[in-house]
Amino acid sequence: MAAEPPAPPPLGPWQDDSSGYDPWAYGSWGYQPWMEPPPPPPRRTFARGLVALLLIVVLVTGATAGVIVLITRQGALSSLGGSSGATSSAVAQIDQAVVDVTSRLAGGQGIAAGTGMVITSSGEVLTNNHVIAGADTITAQIDGAGPVYTASVVGDDPVNDVALLQLQGVSGLPTVSVGDSSSLSVGQQVTAIGNALGQGGPPTMSQGTVTAVNQTITVSGDQGQVETLTGLIEMDAPIQQGDSGGPLVDSSGKVVGMDTAAEVGGGFRRHGPSAAGYAIPLNNAMTVVRQIRQGGGGSSTVQTGSPPILGVEVSTSANGGSGVGVAGVEPGSPAEQAGIAAGDVITALGGKGVSSPGTLRTAIRTHRAGDRVTVAWVDAGGQQHSADVQLISGPPA
Repeated sequence: MAAEPPAPPPLGPWQDDSSGYDPWAYGSWGYQPWMEPPPPPPRRTFARGLVALLLIVVLVTGATAGVIVLITRQGALSSLGGSSGATSSAVAQIDQAVVDVTSRLAGGQGIAAGTGMVITSSGEVLTNNHVIAGADTITAQIDGAGPVYTASVVGDDPVNDVALLQLQGVSGLPTVSVGDSSSLSVGQQVTAIGNALGQGGPPTMSQGTVTAVNQTITVSGDQGQVETLTGLIEMDAPIQQGDSGGPLVDSSGKVVGMDTAAEVGGGFRRHGPSAAGYAIPLNNAMTVVRQIRQGGGGSSTVQTGSPPILGVEVSTSANGGSGVGVAGVEPGSPAEQAGIAAGDVITALGGKGVSSPGTLRTAIRTHRAGDRVTVAWVDAGGQQHSADVQLISGPPA
């Protein structure tokens, strides 16, 4: 068995998303993974808990500086190449279709790492939306070795946390073997595979069993914003940051889910020392993929192409829940055209009140590029304003 991946760097404090630097105000859920901070501007330090049945869990994207609190598992991970046994042999068959996904966040705010899986020989890659949210460039490396490919976003569904990428300049790629997640039952053996801790290299694996199905976890931000993922698979296979978007595989080597979240925190553990992990059933994820391929038709949550943006940098200081402070405005953006300026406080968008960068991003992502929405704000002198703006496409991913 290969050596375990190195331990992550020291974890930072639990921080709310009011301290983010967000030049595009994307409006995804605002989950920001570990980030590699460049010189100024300051890195984002968004972090969110996921509360499920009194459990605290987090989305498991990885990067190079710890800002998300996550239980550290010891002795649970091994390289696929160093595994043994019937299950490990079956899992190893998909090794060549597991992808390390690296997202460079817009505005030079850092680098996030996650996992994906190749689902077509022409280079379509399935991953979590939170792995690529807010990225202006995305790259991918298959099996942690060989060429690094540029990836573009075909489409995504931030509500269901699914994204479909396309690797550029590839053909004839090995693909994962797609299973039927509806056949999963409690007690069934599964293996979670991913880019644990964002370290790159050969995929790591973690074995466990299904402990529950059809679970709901509520994504609760520090400023009160809430999103929900439903129908999830709960397992006791330990997963770590960087595993997001990786395949959850049954004993025959077929993918039945996509690793998405892990439990964190003190006294809320259950199932003994191994805290719960959560995966999106593959059937659910593939339904979103089909909707993306159809251009998003029939779905109010699926978006294709680049995300909509307002074009503001959010303030690093909190506003007591009364709105989102503006630190700067992108030249030529809808925000600038509306008259929004640094020092203003945005209070609503599209008729929805906003109290944090996360709620602003969520409000934006309920729309599409080209939509006209009403934005309300208060200027530095206390004067209230509102204007209709047309959202534009964000930077290409």
